[in-house]
Amino acid sequence: MAGNRKYGFMRGNASGRNGSGVAKPFYCFACDKNHSASVEKVGISETGEVICNKQYLKMMAAKFEAQKNQIVGYGKLLSKRHDVMMLGVDGLNARVEFVKCAFEYDLVKEITSGGDCQRQFSSCFEMNDAELVIAEVIKASGKKYWLRYSLIKNLGMTLFKSWEDTATAC
Repeated sequence: MAGNRKYGFMRGNASGRNGSGVAKPFYCFACDKNHSASVEKVGISETGEVICNKQYLKMMAAKFEAQKNQIVGYGKLLSKRHDVMMLGVDGLNARVEFVKCAFEYDLVKEITSGGDCQRQFSSCFEMNDAELVIAEVIKASGKKYWLRYSLIKNLGMTLFKSWEDTATAC
């Protein structure tokens, strides 16, 4: 009966065939791959990025876990604060873990606004290997979207882009 005006069916209606209102494939920054149109996507306002719903739910679970375990994260920072000042590979690894821990548990604002570990956080970038520390943190943020999100949220997009440029130069 398609096209039968007598029964109210319109002729020439292209709805659904012209591509309007149809979801398009997209690139997911969290998965680092293209998704088909059937995958649900979520826009992250702070970063301006689009990620799939699966990674968004993982990120939110990591965020709530980090908020719930901030005391545990702070304890980890306190236990690592003496290792930050070490020289060599062990010191570099300690500085990378210290910075990652601060961002993963969302403790950067507490630390930089006069917390117990403020001096150690600054020292992570003052030991003549700041580029390597930044490169390792950015590399780790490629595997954990919550870390990437926390970096962007705490540093701002321009400084984060600068860190990415530093990481690619290393």
